[in-house]
Amino acid sequence: MSKFPNVRDLISRYLTTDGWQIITAADGTVPTGPIALEVRDAAGRVVRRFASDDVPEPPDSTANIPPWWIRPPQPLSAAAGMHRFVWDLRGPPPAATQHGYPIAAVYRDTPREPRGPIVVPGRYTVRLTVDARIHAETLSVRMDPRVTTPPAGLVQQYTLATQLANAMREDSTLLAQVRALRARLKDQRDQAGAGPRADSLLALDSRADSLENGGARGQPAPGRPAQPGLALAGLYDVVEETDAAPTSQAVAGVAALQRTLTGLRRRWTVLERAAGRVVH
Repeated sequence: MSKFPNVRDLISRYLTTDGWQIITAADGTVPTGPIALEVRDAAGRVVRRFASDDVPEPPDSTANIPPWWIRPPQPLSAAAGMHRFVWDLRGPPPAATQHGYPIAAVYRDTPREPRGPIVVPGRYTVRLTVDARIHAETLSVRMDPRVTTPPAGLVQQYTLATQLANAMREDSTLLAQVRALRARLKDQRDQAGAGPRADSLLALDSRADSLENGGARGQPAPGRPAQPGLALAGLYDVVEETDAAPTSQAVAGVAALQRTLTGLRRRWTVLERAAGRVVH
């Protein structure tokens, strides 16, 4: 696996009270608050944002490789002095329900998968915010000359991968909401004893269980509707694994999973309203 700048952009900066400087003298003053680094595309949309107060990802207790292979957290430093910060030319990682590490491991530099969508070639602006002052520089992302995919195909790939990442984030949020409701239902069932209210709580929990466990987050359960969790992650891997336009099958698969997710959102809305009449 290459570690040269053709697969990453190295952002060097010298942080002083004047913000963005590459090589200069500094008085060593530390910023009064967190600093932020944003990467924006040509339209001004934020592609990736880093901040010195970002919370590092927790250690993965289900990692499929020994811990010494895993890339340690690389936070944006707010200390004065010369810094080199690595942007991997990707958007933010999707909030997947499951994570893993690639078999092509690099000692102390193996990233957790899935990572964010790979950006398309073009001009980007890097904005450093220090004590409410903004300092900007531009950079260019160029395609590997060996790749012959037309720019339009790369845009299609990025667009579909972004849709999948958003859907994975929404699915993860929905799953967290369902699990939180089930925890409340359990607490109140334990206190309710026997009777009509306990029966209502049990019926609600049964509906919530169908939302949480039915379908593609694990092995499909008989009689339960398919859910998009693992299927979204699988399609995301397919779309991102090559520098090519997505296939028609991938496009159709994403559309089908988005319809499934829309149906799950509707079911959750109905369940949440019903729970509001029973759960105190």
